[in-house]
Amino acid sequence: MIMLERLRDTSSDIQLRLNQSNERLRLSNVGVKIEQRGSRLAIRGTFPPKPGSGQSKPSQQRVYLGIHANPSGLKVAEAKAREIGAQLDLGTFRWEPYIAEQDGTIPGLTPLGLWDRYATYRKPSIAETTLRSTYARTRKKLARYNKSISTRLEAIEFRNWLLQECRPITAKKYLTQVNACYNWAMNCGLIQKNPFVGMAKELKAHSDHKPDPFTANEVIAILGAFQADKRYHYYLPYVSFLFLTGARPEDAVGLKWKHINLLRGEIEFCEAVDTGFGIRKDTKTHSSRCFPLNEELKTMLLQLKPEKWDPEMPVFKSREGCQLNHANFTRRAWYGYKNRHKTFVPGIVTRLAETGEIAHYREPYAMRDTFISHCLEEGINPVQVAQWVGNSPEVIHRHYAGLVRRASVPELGFSA
Repeated sequence: MIMLERLRDTSSDIQLRLNQSNERLRLSNVGVKIEQRGSRLAIRGTFPPKPGSGQSKPSQQRVYLGIHANPSGLKVAEAKAREIGAQLDLGTFRWEPYIAEQDGTIPGLTPLGLWDRYATYRKPSIAETTLRSTYARTRKKLARYNKSISTRLEAIEFRNWLLQECRPITAKKYLTQVNACYNWAMNCGLIQKNPFVGMAKELKAHSDHKPDPFTANEVIAILGAFQADKRYHYYLPYVSFLFLTGARPEDAVGLKWKHINLLRGEIEFCEAVDTGFGIRKDTKTHSSRCFPLNEELKTMLLQLKPEKWDPEMPVFKSREGCQLNHANFTRRAWYGYKNRHKTFVPGIVTRLAETGEIAHYREPYAMRDTFISHCLEEGINPVQVAQWVGNSPEVIHRHYAGLVRRASVPELGFSA
């Protein structure tokens, strides 16, 4: 009895939403309306003759969308009704995309078309950086592949193509995104089955990032080179900070003076700035963490803090006084760049590698590796290190345990 009442409530809610959608369509003079046919939705309006029908004049007909009659399906159906209404007004409507095929997928709805609908649906609930990076890259892959993906075999062919295009761990990320898209499409009734189910999990891919920390002498060489460089010496506090905290670059760039409490002796990492797009967001872990200030770090920040400061002022600035751009720092000061004559101008760390003052070149992320590995060398508990840098103890153990100097087995005096 309770189950029947719930079904009636759900049916009543869908009917109410459907009426609201049709009222919006009427007020917009769209010219078509949405109907529920069993558990699916259709568009009703005056359409040109369907191919093979033998009719010669427009008549009232239905376009069956194959979309389930649920809240998500109604949103898709309303958007589709507006699209079809515009096509009817312009005389560009064609029946071919809506003639059902055996696999139950709406004909003409390509993997790229599914992705675009999914991205539109997800847009209000995801970060702009995710939309412009992960979602944009996934769309580019689907556009390049440009083939049908409706069966398991076709999904396997797409997976194999991805594995030729990129590393397994990257292919796994793309498959995870496409799988989520197809799950959403299936729930909306756009497709009847998801050919990607379980496929991403089958790829046993792990990050191939291997920590490559700088030695203490290499750190001294890098800091000394930045201090002596006339062009890039203003980056010295930023480089020192990354070495002294192991912070992710986006977390360091996101710091404002309100996040640093010199009296209490701590930093709150709670905001980040995307290194590629310069967009302010929350941290990678979506949570804040406190980092204790030692005397070395406190002294550096006291020297950096301006006499006239605002709590909203970024701690690390560019030469022009704007928020520091980590990508620009890496591309020019750290690694190097090509000038207008197409001649490569090496950055500070590249030069140090060329002169042998450091063993070899490493990306800026190695400063984080350096802090973590040296803390472990000093015998600090990995759980504590993980809290400081915003990682899990498992990650610390998995990636850095092998870098710590092996201890000698103690003489326990157990021999006879």
